[in-house]
Amino acid sequence: MEFVISKNILGTKKDFIIQDDTFTVTSEYTDEWAVDGCSTLKSLDVVSIINKRSAPVITSEIHANAYSQLGVNKINWVHALGLNHFKRFVDTAREYAEKEQSFIKENNYYSDEFLTGRSVLFDLEDYSIDTLALRNHIKNTDVRNLKLLNEFRRQEKIKYTQTASVTGRLSVKSGPNILHLKREHRDILKSKHGSDGAIIQLDFKSLEPRILALVKQDNVPDDLYTDISDMCNNSIDRELAKKATLAIIYGMSRGNLNNLIRVNNSDEIFNHISDYFGIRNLHDALVNSIDDNGVIQNLYGRNIYTSANNDHLFVNYFTQSTGVDVSLLGFRQIIDNIKKEELTISPLFVLHDALILDVHKNSIKQLKNITKDGIIIPGFKQNRFPLDLSLFYKRTKNDTAPT
Repeated sequence: MEFVISKNILGTKKDFIIQDDTFTVTSEYTDEWAVDGCSTLKSLDVVSIINKRSAPVITSEIHANAYSQLGVNKINWVHALGLNHFKRFVDTAREYAEKEQSFIKENNYYSDEFLTGRSVLFDLEDYSIDTLALRNHIKNTDVRNLKLLNEFRRQEKIKYTQTASVTGRLSVKSGPNILHLKREHRDILKSKHGSDGAIIQLDFKSLEPRILALVKQDNVPDDLYTDISDMCNNSIDRELAKKATLAIIYGMSRGNLNNLIRVNNSDEIFNHISDYFGIRNLHDALVNSIDDNGVIQNLYGRNIYTSANNDHLFVNYFTQSTGVDVSLLGFRQIIDNIKKEELTISPLFVLHDALILDVHKNSIKQLKNITKDGIIIPGFKQNRFPLDLSLFYKRTKNDTAPT
């Protein structure tokens, strides 16, 4: 079996490819890759972390403390610990890689939906910065946003992690944190096509409520919040229906909902919305799951490790974690269609349920055709998830999406 041990683990300048009893070095792999036994996964230890297992480490604590006292931070462990220790570590790493590969192959979620969605993160391309806009924002921003804006100066590739949260919600592991970029600072990004292109945001409409609605029943309306407002006999308008829906999905109690929406029939609205999404039944099923198995799972089977004491968050965890997979599975389809039609479109970032694209004006019509009817996501029969397409930012009030 061939697998890769990252330079990050070894402290070396290059990654090691291990095959049988021989090894070679390479610069092909990124420093994100760890012990790798599955070429489509990139970082094999990601699945280990999700499932509360640990990848082997070469580090000797005694040696690490000694080097620390000497002020040495970058340690080549292959040289520091010697050949015999390195060989023992390789044997341990090989055993680990074989076990993790077997686990992935035997668990449908990790061998299918997870890998498919994860591949999106490795298809993201380089972005371009408007240096004048960046300088202006750096000059005028407050201290809190200064560090983030300065990070964009280097145009470093952004790398995401799928293990920083209990639900798998994406976080930025390295590079500027695009997830925290303020809306008024988005114009620091520019199209590599100049005036012939635009930065476009493509996002799912009402993603998490739609997931819950579709788990309960098929053929939910395009505008969920208007439907909920109608169901409540218009005692709350659409915006209040949206606020109440998200609050209940995220685990808000009846009393707190009353304080939030401040209407006389808040208990009735709570019941209506809970029934609309089947929240009580889903909650009970998740409670049974953690009682029986010690974990809850999202729709696709990703393990979510939490405490039984957090049962008020179970529905939120289920929905958010499923939403992560739905988004990435949907973005995979979109990127594949972009490639198939050979469009001049570059995927740049994932912002949770939004995909940020650099689009040449000659490709905008085809992109609209790809997305206009929504997309079918595995696990939801033939139900379609609608999408919104808009400019990522507007330079003037009159800016509209390119046609």
